[in-house]
Amino acid sequence: VVRTSARLGHAAALNVGLRRSIGPVVVVLDSSVEATGDFVTPLVAALDDPHREVRGAAIEALGELGDPRAAEPIAGLLGDSDWRLRVQAAEALGQLQAPASAAKLTAALADPHWRVRQAAVGALASFEEPALLGALRKLLRDAHPEVRAAAAEAIADLSESDD
Repeated sequence: VVRTSARLGHAAALNVGLRRSIGPVVVVLDSSVEATGDFVTPLVAALDDPHREVRGAAIEALGELGDPRAAEPIAGLLGDSDWRLRVQAAEALGQLQAPASAAKLTAALADPHWRVRQAAVGALASFEEPALLGALRKLLRDAHPEVRAAAAEAIADLSESDD
């Protein structure tokens, strides 16, 4: 995913973005155009692409689209063998905030890779659901300091929203 500044102007930004893209697939999203049609179905299909970069771009796009239909297919990628995709999946689920994905994100708090645990903490915190405090408190004893810090911040935020 290549992001460019809107200050460049549309044509210049598009040219820079295309020159910097290195993946086998390039998706150009133009925020000045109102999208119509079904974008979710083809993006969900891209989650099964053999190229990690394509799957990652699809996860990111689905998270940004915010369509709850994408939550279950994205949650399936929390079990992917690539920790980077698991991180992206957790982050996208945080954007979608589909209640059904909270259980899978809670399970991701036990992921072997600390970055996935950290992303799951952030995603769960975005739900603003005080019932998640118990699961997050367990991570205050996580082996990795970044996870402990994320858990402490999430707990503080959720405790404030509970008041």
